[in-house]
Amino acid sequence: MMTKKVLNKKSVVGIIAVVILGIGIGSITGKTVEAETMEVSKESFVDTITEDGAVLPTGDFKVYAETQGLVKSIHKSEGDKLEKGEVIATVDASTLKLELEGLKGQLLSLEGSKQMASEVVKKSDIVAQQSVVESAKVHFEQTKKDEKRSKQLLDAGAVSKTDYEKVQVAMLEAENTYKGQVSNLATLESSNRPQKGTTDFHEGQIRQLQAEIDILEDQIRKSILRAGTSGVLAEFSLEEGDRVEAMQKVASIISVDQVEIEVLVLAEEAYNLIVDQQVVISRERNGQNESIIGRIKSIAPSAVETMSTLGIKEKRVKIIVGSDEKMTPALIPGSDVDVEIIIHQSTEAIVIPKTAVFYSDQGDAVWMVKDNRIHLQLIDKGYESNRSIETLAGLMPGDRIVKYYDTVGLSMGSRIK
Repeated sequence: MMTKKVLNKKSVVGIIAVVILGIGIGSITGKTVEAETMEVSKESFVDTITEDGAVLPTGDFKVYAETQGLVKSIHKSEGDKLEKGEVIATVDASTLKLELEGLKGQLLSLEGSKQMASEVVKKSDIVAQQSVVESAKVHFEQTKKDEKRSKQLLDAGAVSKTDYEKVQVAMLEAENTYKGQVSNLATLESSNRPQKGTTDFHEGQIRQLQAEIDILEDQIRKSILRAGTSGVLAEFSLEEGDRVEAMQKVASIISVDQVEIEVLVLAEEAYNLIVDQQVVISRERNGQNESIIGRIKSIAPSAVETMSTLGIKEKRVKIIVGSDEKMTPALIPGSDVDVEIIIHQSTEAIVIPKTAVFYSDQGDAVWMVKDNRIHLQLIDKGYESNRSIETLAGLMPGDRIVKYYDTVGLSMGSRIK
């Protein structure tokens, strides 16, 4: 026969009390968890970034053709070292020289006319000069026709450029001769009719001719392309026979003795940078890393948009870095280097790993270890690097915290093994 066991009221109350007591003891005791901990201390906190730097020449002197014409000769090649004043190339100035001789002839004739201005000129001399002028004019008109016809033949490919240039030179010579004879006739006629101001007239004509001569001589001097500074010849590809125009850039001369480095830094990392801040410039050569100390020379006032290697748009600030130190061999303009820059630095800082920090419903926190048990400790975060956080409040030197907040089994009240 089965009997039914009945619990009285006191027994039930006792059981409940034991259960509650057991739960309380469990929460106080907590489970034991194995976790890596660390002791907090004050230390120097330095955060750096390393960016690619492009080596640029500090000097980039542009070479321009100062007169037009065909390149007659080449004296240097790209990559040659130059001293200031060395000849790089010459432009054909034969036409300019012919014009110069014509003007000098007119000047000589005018100066002779000036001396004869006070003399009485025979009418027969004037008639003779008129005949000379007419003959020179006929010859000039004929050479103009020859030049026009030769140009048409050149365009049609019937004659060479050299043959055409000979006809063109002959026309210029005929023109100068004609002008000179006209000037001589005018001088004779004015001399035959003496009047006030004759001397001033000759002086004015002489000054005008001299000015034209000076201009031509300057153009002839400029037909020789010279190095305006010392350096290495770059961007030079002229060949003999090429045509250049006045003010056409034909080359650059770069300085290799002093270089500077252009670096693009993320805008959010550029805020703490200052001019004259120290950086480390390094490169790898023959399997060895070489480095020198540099300094920031300038920081751009605004950011520019760039594209990362992953195709992501970025805002970056251009900085220029220089150095009084030199590498051997010297840095080559156009090459790349690594530039290490300090973007944050503090002393006597309490720094903890990012892996120790998590966000609770009360704010940023860490697991602090007291008497081998886990407690929630709120903190105020300061500067953050990729791996570390500077704490401004909540921790003191000597405090022990859990290094990895997400350690398996870790909870409030847990006992640390």
